Amino acid sequence: MQPNPLVHRPRRRLLVWAAALAGVYACSFQDFSSLQDGGGSSGGGTSGGGDGSGGAGGAASTGGSPDTGGAASGGVGPGSGGGGLGGMGGVPVSFIENGSFETGNTSSWDVVPSSALQNRHVYVQTPTGTVPAPDGVYELAFWHDTDSYQVTISQVVEDLEDGTYTLAGFFSRGANMTATLFARNCSDKDPEPRDIPMTDPNSFTLFRLTDIEVSGGRCEVGVMVDAGPGDWMNVDMLTLTKE
Repeated sequence: MQPNPLVHRPRRRLLVWAAALAGVYACSFQDFSSLQDGGGSSGGGTSGGGDGSGGAGGAASTGGSPDTGGAASGGVGPGSGGGGLGGMGGVPVSFIENGSFETGNTSSWDVVPSSALQNRHVYVQTPTGTVPAPDGVYELAFWHDTDSYQVTISQVVEDLEDGTYTLAGFFSRGANMTATLFARNCSDKDPEPRDIPMTDPNSFTLFRLTDIEVSGGRCEVGVMVDAGPGDWMNVDMLTLTKE
């Protein structure tokens, strides 16, 4: 008896579909999950989910060197989606403590003479005018209405790697006084102090002392002021960073 082709055709189709399904289930769980959710991009962060939602962003950089590190930006849906975008880089680490005076005082700094604090020749304040502090809510102020004064505020930074460093800060000052940024006892070739000239009194200006060679892991940095009655200067965001 000849087989009825109408009976056996569906069986062939079932066999074909079974083989196709077996090929699909042969994929590893990891590969299938990747197809469903999408992999993260090299920029940082996972890709979008299979339900159309964006993936999680990569972790933000924490004090890395400039131009490295991922930012916490989310992925893009739907489907497999794109991964999170790469970051703009970490902020260079400053080795100065309380460089923006956000403790509300001069802690971590040495003030010479110490009487300058009691006599209010130097003090920490919130800005009294319309110019905001560059970082945070406090700034260091040098001023007295009747006294002439000479003040040095400095900090000894230790446990530094040998190498080249930059001392920087934001300054706003009037006329007639002498002010300098300095780094000393850092190596056998300390740089010349950097003069801080008169600035626009309605803004802060960034000044840097570069090429500070550190040998032996220790360096003293700071600001020196020689001023007369009514002379003033405000300082904020003092940093020491490795070049």
